[in-house]
Amino acid sequence: MIKIFLQKKTRDKIFIFIFLFLFFCFAFFIRTYFYYEVVFSDGIVKYTEDAMYHMRYLENMLLGGHFPSFMYFDPHSAFPHGTYNKIAPLYDFILALIIWLVSFGKPTIEIVNKIAPFYPVVLGSLAPIVIYFISKLIWNDAKVSLASAFLAAISVPLLFKSYLGYNDHHIAEVLLSSLALLFLFYALKSAENGTSQKNKKLWLFVFLCGFSMGLYLLAWTGAILFFFIIFVFLVIYYLIEFISKKPCNWILTAGAIIFFVSALMIIPFLGHPNINFGTYNVYHLLCFGLGLMGFLILWIFNVLIEKKSFKRWTIFLFLVGFAILFLIILKIFFPYLFEKLLLLANGINANGLSSANFKNSVGEMSPLTFQGAIQNFSGLFLFYLLGFFIILYYFFKEKKPEQLLLIIWSIITFLITGIIPFFGQFRFYTYLAVNVALLSGFAIAKGFEFGWKSLNLSSRLDKASPLRIYFLVGSILILFNLIFFIVYPFPFNFGLAWPNSMPDMVLRISGTINSPPIFISDWFHIFAWLKEKTPDPGIDYYGLYSEPSVNKETGKINDYIYPKKAYGILANWDYGHAIEYYSQRPVISNPFQLGIGKKTNGNVTELGSSVFFLETDENKATSYLDQLRVKYIVTDDKFSTLPLFNSMIRWTQGDMQGYLDQPEDSLTKYDNSMLIRLHYLDGAPTVIEKKVKDKTIDLTSAPLLHFRLLYESETTARALKYKNAEKDIKAGKIFEYVKGAKIKGFAISGIEVNIFTTVKTNQGRTFVYEQKTIAKNNNFDFIVPYSTGKQENSDVSVSEYTIKIENKEIKIKASELDILEGKTIKVNF
Repeated sequence: MIKIFLQKKTRDKIFIFIFLFLFFCFAFFIRTYFYYEVVFSDGIVKYTEDAMYHMRYLENMLLGGHFPSFMYFDPHSAFPHGTYNKIAPLYDFILALIIWLVSFGKPTIEIVNKIAPFYPVVLGSLAPIVIYFISKLIWNDAKVSLASAFLAAISVPLLFKSYLGYNDHHIAEVLLSSLALLFLFYALKSAENGTSQKNKKLWLFVFLCGFSMGLYLLAWTGAILFFFIIFVFLVIYYLIEFISKKPCNWILTAGAIIFFVSALMIIPFLGHPNINFGTYNVYHLLCFGLGLMGFLILWIFNVLIEKKSFKRWTIFLFLVGFAILFLIILKIFFPYLFEKLLLLANGINANGLSSANFKNSVGEMSPLTFQGAIQNFSGLFLFYLLGFFIILYYFFKEKKPEQLLLIIWSIITFLITGIIPFFGQFRFYTYLAVNVALLSGFAIAKGFEFGWKSLNLSSRLDKASPLRIYFLVGSILILFNLIFFIVYPFPFNFGLAWPNSMPDMVLRISGTINSPPIFISDWFHIFAWLKEKTPDPGIDYYGLYSEPSVNKETGKINDYIYPKKAYGILANWDYGHAIEYYSQRPVISNPFQLGIGKKTNGNVTELGSSVFFLETDENKATSYLDQLRVKYIVTDDKFSTLPLFNSMIRWTQGDMQGYLDQPEDSLTKYDNSMLIRLHYLDGAPTVIEKKVKDKTIDLTSAPLLHFRLLYESETTARALKYKNAEKDIKAGKIFEYVKGAKIKGFAISGIEVNIFTTVKTNQGRTFVYEQKTIAKNNNFDFIVPYSTGKQENSDVSVSEYTIKIENKEIKIKASELDILEGKTIKVNF
């Protein structure tokens, strides 16, 4: 037993296992410990935005009593239409299966909340192990592989997508795509022992690559990206082998198996609602068809060239000619498929948006840029570039297929992240993180090895030899630069307070730990309030809903049929998933950019949350709410600020037209918008000072007649001072859309009539709600939104209304029934 332990191979394997286990534990620790207090607070589990939607689907499967059936359609989202599922099923299904097994088929919300937040942590902690084996296959060097695995364990982009509670599918994308390429690397290594059918290892790994790609595609519908990487690699590798007169048809067979196995795996998920609109649809079939056709065409050209004894390089002419002819035929005879192909080509850049110009309005879709790469990867990005050029050199020298695969993989992930700003998206930097770990680990490990060997060599040379100085200075410079870029800016920041005194690599991790993108507690209190205080909309939250069909005439999905008492909650899109998950209420818009609305040439062409918030006419705004069946409006400070307010404008109409040059003698569209009048002004009239040339004029916002404040959060986001009021602006507020009571009375024509009341919010803040009118035909009338006294389903209290006509005053009450049913209250002085 001792002899076996002393054998170097056995000892090395034990040490590697220990290191990988420690890397897993360390990755698990930093993803859990520093986030635990934030995620498990206020008596709930706090998830990030898109993670909430995954949890919605997970809980629907488990707590609805219909596991393993998957909810393809969700009537709570994009109300009042509903929407088909936009996410792939595998990520949530695996977690659901784990919870179902652990609970012995009787899952509860308590078990879900104990297991689910740790799911992304485990996946993120497994990634370094997969990266270790990929590195081992490429370089066959344990030191390089361990370096890459460790760098993956502390990688900021991977950490940011896999910490506690980040239950989104992005880390599964990285893990499964890396796993698929790992099996492809294994296949390439196995091919060294022959490519016949007898080489069972080769074909097993090819099958496993296809199976893993199928799993990847079921975890993210955009996995076509990595099919493209594999296709490009296999085609280039095939052409190199073909020109070199080496056996190469096995490459096409391997590609066909990979594509075919993956295509079979998505077939059960096609047709929801049909081949055009489904999560898996004609785009995927088109890609698989093109890939398989590409492999077939290469094989046909191979046979043709060999049969006709053409020069082998003529295969390039055949390919170019065929590609041009194919596109022409597609354009003329199959314009629909041609259009889909163009959209698919642009998908990596615009991500399905109507215009790539919208990318900068969504953080994860904006380009990473070179500066962003340095900020996220620190000095590792420079080592990554160095490692890439070294591997490029080795490929031209050795022409190994695993080197070619790494090069193509690295080039494509580099391009799709938007480091070159005109193309790509920030969100793909998690894919780049794998290549950065692999190549920077290689550059650092080999750099230290080379520097140390050179240093030892210099010590053995004669002191008078010029080579001694050359090796000594060179090795010191190499080691110094390696250490400098790893620990930069340390020790120059030594005097700063911790953690600012640490290397940049540590600072990036610290920054990610200290600023998780989780809503502040105020918002979770708002979500809880909506769940507890608002009426049941009559839609089973855990139901398995009937799927609407597609209208054959319009080609659009038919609306879901809702119960009469169903209503929607309107909020800015960032809060849509949260309201649906935590409040269990239907929402108009969400972070998938559904339900935002659209305006074309100044006309509303699609209703949505932003169309309402940007509206300046209350009558039009309420007509939108009636059509959308909205009962509650949630406002927030974040979108009330100009940068995000302008973002709403661009999303709604595509540009800033109508907002750049506004009349000088009236309120701006910003100040007069429904969002600002609600969130900043509480729907009450407020005097706003406006500078016009060399003077300041006073403009008064009109009071809102159909909106009453129900609740506001605790945190004061900002304090604003107006001409007649000072306002503490809270992070979030909830308003109710009501008919309002009609108050009518007698007054001599031409006399001003005032009505006002004092509103006290749940935070103890008070403001005066007031209206003024001029009597006509010896009558006056008002529409008021607040019932007096303690209001039902509200944390706001309101004093009796005071009506003032000249020097006379009278107090009146308005009941809840008066407000909700729009009853008339007659006043007699």
